[in-house]
Amino acid sequence: MFNIEQLEQLKHRAVGIHLAGQSKQAEDIYRRMIAHGSTDPEVFHNLGIICSSTKRQVQAISLFRASLSVNPDFAEAHFGLAGTLAEMHPAEAEKHYRRALALSPGMTIAKDQLGIVLWRMGRIHESIESFRSAIKDRPDSVSLHNHLSMSLLLDGQLEEGFAEAEHRFQMEKYRRACKMPWKKRQWDGDFSTRDTVVFIAEPGFGDLFQYVRLAGQVRQRGVWVALQAKGSVRALLDTSGCYDTFYAADEDFDEATHSWYPLFSLPHLLGTTLDSIPATVPYLSAEQEKVERWKKILPQGKRLIGINWQGNPAHETTLLGGRSIPLKFFSAIASLPDVVLVSLQKQHGLEQLASCPFRDKILLFDETTYPSEPAFLEAAAMIKALDLVVTSDTSIAHLAGALATPVWVGLQYIPDFRWLLERNDSPWYPSMKLYRQQAPHDWTSVFARIKNDLGNDPVGNF
Repeated sequence: MFNIEQLEQLKHRAVGIHLAGQSKQAEDIYRRMIAHGSTDPEVFHNLGIICSSTKRQVQAISLFRASLSVNPDFAEAHFGLAGTLAEMHPAEAEKHYRRALALSPGMTIAKDQLGIVLWRMGRIHESIESFRSAIKDRPDSVSLHNHLSMSLLLDGQLEEGFAEAEHRFQMEKYRRACKMPWKKRQWDGDFSTRDTVVFIAEPGFGDLFQYVRLAGQVRQRGVWVALQAKGSVRALLDTSGCYDTFYAADEDFDEATHSWYPLFSLPHLLGTTLDSIPATVPYLSAEQEKVERWKKILPQGKRLIGINWQGNPAHETTLLGGRSIPLKFFSAIASLPDVVLVSLQKQHGLEQLASCPFRDKILLFDETTYPSEPAFLEAAAMIKALDLVVTSDTSIAHLAGALATPVWVGLQYIPDFRWLLERNDSPWYPSMKLYRQQAPHDWTSVFARIKNDLGNDPVGNF
């Protein structure tokens, strides 16, 4: 057994090693201390941090609880425990975040994380209050402003929410990802400019399909508008009439006659509100020759429902993880008479077909018939030949909405901001109907409602 002085020396050594990034060695020391009788709450807490950071959440929870059993007023242990509980047990996490703040009112990070937990539970107004309180402590924190933006937009407070979203460009990782030409002249928002204003898309096809219409609003005010995006989507976007010139993402433009502006900042510049969203559809269109081809390919006399279940897997690691819908839940509508499911899915998610028990109910076309390039052009034509699209929150939802095709979107319990809360329609897309989870991860009830609505509309008047 170590004496008190030896245990204190070991703890001091372990903390130093841990701070130096050698967590495995620090963990070994902490475990030796516990094995030799240490009941120091900091030891349990520090070991809990290591376990949490290495995804050993069950061990972390046990260690944080052990720390609090020794010292119930240890704010950092309440904070650590809350962090491990936040995703699966948000109500209990809230309790511990609030206790941490009662013990340490200046713990700004606890205010931020409490806001996220409240957001997860759908208590948006409370999350806004928590983020605002944190921003008072740290007004220069970019992540805090982004979190506040997330809640404001979800609550429908678009003007302030989009203003807060402008802080995104202060995040170095985001700046690198969106590849704006920071050294060139940026447009100052003057609609009397003689420049060609190049609106530059940021990552995400869904955002691009949603916001390209706003470039059209600027064009209507007399500005010569260019759009810069991935060249593969040009053929589709050219049908919008929202711009005069197109530049591919890697294409340069002359700074002497051009200035630039982020496309996704247009809602802020234009002061977009729920009442002023330009919701006239369609503003994208499909090639009629391709639509007619699909009408000949697809079976006649059936209700043709396009389905898309999987989005970009990279999004599953963010706060908005859970948007994709496992294919198995579509079985509810596959069983309906006179229904044919037509896969709109590309790349990610197709592997689920191999184990799909209703695979024979899904029409799947190969790359020759349903080519990926030019991007979304063939998808647009197929969608226009369908009666309805049922999809997860992906770019296909935006495409179908922009085409004015009836589209039913399955949404996770707390969805992306653009879908707002509670309502079953979208101010962005008049042809869209929203089906929301009533509890986290509950896709069963979502598809029960979709099946019921389809069953009550046998003639397909979607």
